[in-house]
Amino acid sequence: MLWLSRVIVATFLVLGIIAFSPASSQANGRAGKRVLVLHSYHQGYAWTDNVTHALQQQFDQSDFNVELFIEYMDTKRLQPKSAFPRLASLYEFKYSGLHFDAIICCDNNALDFLAKYQHSVFQDSPVIFCGINNFEPSMLVGHDDFTGVFEQLDLRASLDLIVELHPSTRQVAVVSDATTTSHLIMKQLAEVEAEYRDRLFFVHLSELLPNELGHAVGQLPKDSAILLLTYLRDRDGASYPATRGPEIIRNHSNAPIYTLWGDFIVDGVMGGVVLSGQQQGSLAVNWVLQLFSGTAIDKLPPPQASPNSFLFNYKELQRLGVALGQLPDGSVVVNEPQTFYYRYRTGVWVMTTLFSWLILSVLFLTRANFLRRQAERAIQAEKEFTETVLDAIAVPKINAISLAKQIMTSLPKRWLTTLMLPISNLLPAVALNATKAL
Repeated sequence: MLWLSRVIVATFLVLGIIAFSPASSQANGRAGKRVLVLHSYHQGYAWTDNVTHALQQQFDQSDFNVELFIEYMDTKRLQPKSAFPRLASLYEFKYSGLHFDAIICCDNNALDFLAKYQHSVFQDSPVIFCGINNFEPSMLVGHDDFTGVFEQLDLRASLDLIVELHPSTRQVAVVSDATTTSHLIMKQLAEVEAEYRDRLFFVHLSELLPNELGHAVGQLPKDSAILLLTYLRDRDGASYPATRGPEIIRNHSNAPIYTLWGDFIVDGVMGGVVLSGQQQGSLAVNWVLQLFSGTAIDKLPPPQASPNSFLFNYKELQRLGVALGQLPDGSVVVNEPQTFYYRYRTGVWVMTTLFSWLILSVLFLTRANFLRRQAERAIQAEKEFTETVLDAIAVPKINAISLAKQIMTSLPKRWLTTLMLPISNLLPAVALNATKAL
């Protein structure tokens, strides 16, 4: 019997290995795929984390069993030029002999890295990119196996929004840092600023240290608004979390703070016309899934711009006195109160209206019922009064005075009150009828 037990245990072990093997996944209809995700920035950076979340979520819901390899180049805190050769050596060591079915690269530094090292390090795996600023087709020369989505910031819409929601604004302070992203956006902004010279005065607060930034925004006039590009690395190379810039600004100024990225809408930031890391990641996955479904890389759509959206921070709207009705159509508001009434206020008002209608209906029916009963009592009193009078008249040899006394004593006071007939008006008529009867 011991040998039989061992056979049973061994059988279950073999079945378990088969059930959880990649081959089993493919047999169950989920083909196995390897995908490298190459992030320009670091884990914990809101934009990067949101891209990763979108990738993982959509791959998990797909028809493919995707094994993700995620690398963070950390170029918000490292100088790209010095980091690239070292990262190339590291990745070549880690992934030599390993083929990826696709590479998703996020943001400009990752794209620049792959444009230089794809052939030597990653064996020409097809590349889908997202989050690229200032995209130009020249970036892909010699790389026919690259495509994806790029950012097309709507700086004009951002400035128009500031003027629309804050009509008294005459000055816009643009806060930028020493990162590649800020440098690229400042180039775009330089082309747009000239169109607003007659309405707005622009102040550039670039690559400042924290104390310098605080002092600069503290000197801004009251008719100012702030456009915060990024504040993640100063000119000395010190790096900061995404919350640091808004914190410094808010401690020294009450001006509204606008951003270009939904991932940067933290405490103190108003919002704006923004791009979303999650949206960028979702669009990139859609293209990768087309690739996995059999579409050749050169048959995928050419690089495309991702859409912008209106996103606002409820707390800042309240602080600055901007009503929800003033926001553009299609706006999304985050950080709204989570009280029961605020979350379900529509339902609360519907139920309150229905309950009020029911109460009014009950009051109306109660009043109608009261009036009906009052009318019935009046009719009954009149009927009984008439019968009493007729009975009294039918008695022979009765004079008018005795007839009146009989009527008064026989009628309850409530009848006389209900009928509202003065006794003095009844007696002459009764006496006359009684005399005729005699």
